[in-house]
Order: sequence, then C-alpha cells, then structure tokens
Amino acid sequence: MTPENLRAFPSAAIDDQFGGMTLRDWFAGQALPAIITATSAGQHMPGNGFNDERSIQERMAADAYKIADAMLAERAKGCGL
Repeated sequence: MTPENLRAFPSAAIDDQFGGMTLRDWFAGQALPAIITATSAGQHMPGNGFNDERSIQERMAADAYKIADAMLAERAKGCGL
C-alpha cells in the first residue's frame, strides 16, 4: 500500500491483509453515483464510447477509478508527498 492510497477507515484491530477498502476504493465509490446519473441522463459516455468492447458497467467502474486516481494525485500534491 502506498502513502497516497492509505486505508479509508483505519483501525488498529484490522490487519493489513484484510484491512478493508483503500482511499482509492472509497473515492471511486463516491464518484460512481454521479457517473451512473450522468450516464443515465445521456450527459456522459463511459470509457472510450461505443467502440469500447467492455460492458457499460465495466466502463463506468473504470471511469470511477480514473477519477479516484486523479483525486489521489491531487491529494498527494496538497500533502507534500
């Protein structure tokens, strides 16, 4: 686990192997409802558009993780990491 992608809800009682979600997972989960809403309203085309062979669900999930990665990058800049 990198310093930029710590546990979202750390606890001393949780070991590293099964420690729950990371910040990246948390950020992606927070972005996903907006992606689903925008896609349903025709305001967003997930992934690479219609030429992408993945399912729309896979493309929305990938977009959520792209947003999460961008959030982690910005977080690292602000924290001096």
